[in-house]
Amino acid sequence: MPPRQLKPKPRQKKVNGYKMPEPIPQGFVIKDGPRKKEWKIGNSIGKGGFGEIYCAALISEGGVAVDTKTGSFPFVIKIEPQENGPLFVEMHFFMKVAKQEDMAQWMNERKLKSLNMPSFLGSGSFDYKDEKYRFLVMDRYGQNLWSIFTETKVFPCATVLQIGLQIIDVLEYIHSKGYAHCDIKGSNLVLGLKPGTENRVHLVDYGLASKYTTGKEFKPDVKNAHNGTIEYTSRDMHQGVTTRRGDLEVLGFNLLHWVNSSLPWEDCLANPEVVQTKKTDLMTSISKSTYVKQNFPKTPAVIIKFLTHVAKLKFNEDPNYEIYRKLFKSELKSLGSSESSKLIFSSKEETKVKKAATKENTSKNKKSKKDQENDDMLAEEDEYLKKNAVKRKMPKRKNDALAEKQDELVPPENDNILVIKRKIAKKVAGSVAAETQEQENGNASTDEESVPIKKQFKKNVVKNGGHSVSDDQENKKTKAVTRKNLTKKKAESWKDCPTAVASNVVIAGEYNGTKDKEFNDVQGVTLRRPRKVKN
Repeated sequence: MPPRQLKPKPRQKKVNGYKMPEPIPQGFVIKDGPRKKEWKIGNSIGKGGFGEIYCAALISEGGVAVDTKTGSFPFVIKIEPQENGPLFVEMHFFMKVAKQEDMAQWMNERKLKSLNMPSFLGSGSFDYKDEKYRFLVMDRYGQNLWSIFTETKVFPCATVLQIGLQIIDVLEYIHSKGYAHCDIKGSNLVLGLKPGTENRVHLVDYGLASKYTTGKEFKPDVKNAHNGTIEYTSRDMHQGVTTRRGDLEVLGFNLLHWVNSSLPWEDCLANPEVVQTKKTDLMTSISKSTYVKQNFPKTPAVIIKFLTHVAKLKFNEDPNYEIYRKLFKSELKSLGSSESSKLIFSSKEETKVKKAATKENTSKNKKSKKDQENDDMLAEEDEYLKKNAVKRKMPKRKNDALAEKQDELVPPENDNILVIKRKIAKKVAGSVAAETQEQENGNASTDEESVPIKKQFKKNVVKNGGHSVSDDQENKKTKAVTRKNLTKKKAESWKDCPTAVASNVVIAGEYNGTKDKEFNDVQGVTLRRPRKVKN
């Protein structure tokens, strides 16, 4: 007797009534006909309320095979049965709003470094096991914020503001295209996976995105009432109306949750009307400090200000996104952070970063105190040299040791002075005398380090043919100064010689000469012995 065949189990339905797709095997190829692309399915990475998500790789584009030897799957494909509706909505949203060229133009016009939302890569339909499915292809992302929040229970204020800034940029873009997201929450906010995008928070899942109201009359829609995720649904969405202020309000509820670790209406989520009432109480009393302290004691003032601005918006009013950005950036600056700082999700990690920063600043301060005296001295003496250094344009005098040293020490340009006057005084007077003595004794040192002269100036002098750099006007001034100095330093008369004065010699020839050093050397000038003069 043949074995009894088991009947296949019917595909289960979720609580919301949507069918779930059959599991798609790895390696299955999906063709995107209009865009001439082929995608290879990888493993399943998650399930949603309407379908399943797989990692994927592009294996063919425009009829040309794409190298996939690395085995990487940098994309994801969302798949759901064709009879379901949410992916259909999301596909059309992406085709209208998320074109890569449109997003690039928006970023260029507003000088944005990034626009953190998926771009449209491909979509279509395919058959599998006699069932028709829709698919949508987008970039692959990393961990979502809800999974992080369930571990940390609270986010630091700076991180919350950084996330807020990034999402405001995305909301401004999709609002400019006539759409509202309607379902901002931690599980729809994901970190970048590619290198360099780990600090970016991307807003995904546009299954509930719809055109917002622009009419003059606010018209509640009972059929769409309480749409979205009940914890964060805006007051307008509780009445079935899609608005831009509603998206900003939903973002504000998320910010409140992240800094307080809970929301006042968490215990009554089964009753949407009660949740709606509590949210209305919050938004109408948000400016009252007593209400905020009682219900949101840990909330920073900047988030209260943000929600106060949002509460004042009319349902069809254009939000001023720049005000919100300035508000968050100003607070980040006061916290010692910025929108480009690393995202820190735990208080322990935040403490470690603060301690490391404090330690580094303390080290820098100690170093600056230690070197302050030297820095002041160098600054003072550099200023002296800038005022007194002379640019000269003359051949290097190799036979004169003192002049040679001066040629090396006088820099070619006033704004490149590294030699201080103390070095000039000590090293010219001291080292020149020492070197001259060593040369006379035949013991001159050849070691470059024995001559404490800046190599930079030696190179500059050689490079310029033994000349300091100067213009003709400076050269003329220098020559005039040199002639003036030579005139002043003219050799004195023999009558002014100390020996002649001491001996009371007034007539030439009265003193036949002396070997006294003072007579032969007056201020570096050798005096000849005077001739005898006959009367």
